[in-house]
Formats: sequence, structure tokens, C-alpha cells
Amino acid sequence: GIGVREFGLDFVWPMARIVRNQSFVPRYREAANILLDVLYWAEVNPSIQLRCTGFPPCMLRWAKDENVPADVKRLRDKYLVESVVRSIIVWPNEARIDWMAWCRALKTQGPACRTCPWSASCLGVWKSYARLYGLNELPEPSVYDGQGGRS
Repeated sequence: GIGVREFGLDFVWPMARIVRNQSFVPRYREAANILLDVLYWAEVNPSIQLRCTGFPPCMLRWAKDENVPADVKRLRDKYLVESVVRSIIVWPNEARIDWMAWCRALKTQGPACRTCPWSASCLGVWKSYARLYGLNELPEPSVYDGQGGRS
């Protein structure tokens, strides 16, 4: 192997001029299948630790895979929980920042998120993403019953 032990996958954070150009920032529905492929890849490569940030668990509803409803809770709990990241080291000065406080200031949740079973561990979407696309694509909590099955 190439000696990789940890792999980070972060959804794009629309910033600056990109916020005005949707061609640079995919919608969650466009990224769902790629994310699912990476999650399944991580399942068959357990020696590599996968860390995902910026992906609300509800986005998996758009993945075109018949196993998603059964797998969503397990995959979400294992890979898509941003709230487990407490602090990060920022390069180049190697300063440590409080990841949760930083994300809370820069992210938002939609109205449907208030009753979502994942609201305690999901930080929502970047505010700049919400300005670009709105919050309408975030599903009502009834889309998934919180146990991984469709309701």
C-alpha cells in the first residue's frame, strides 16, 4: 500500500466569489452517490480511518442505491458525525481551533432540522451554501425514521 492510514472527505465550503457561481459548488443531491461510494470503500478498507465533514446525514436520501435506507444509520453513526471533531489544528501556524464553535458560527440548520433525529450531532449546512441553494432540499424528518428505514 501507499501508507495511508487516515482519509478526510469534506464537502465544499462555498466562499468568496464561488458563492455567486453555482457551477463550482455541487448540490448535496449531486454529491450523494459519490459520498456513498466513498463510505462503502471505507467499509472494505477498515485499516484506513475515514473522517467526513460538511455532509448532513439526510443527504444520503438522494443516493441511488437500494441499500441506503438500511445502511444510513450505521454509515451515519460511523462516518458522518461532525460533532465528534472537537478541535482541529490549522496550518500553517498550527493553531488549534474549537471546531464546534467555529462551525456553529458558519453553519445553519433549516426548519426541518429542529425535529430531525440527527439534529444533536449534525451541524447543518454552510450558511454560504444555504444562500446559494436555499434550505428546501433538506428533507422533512419523516423521510427517514432515524433508524435507517424509510417511514
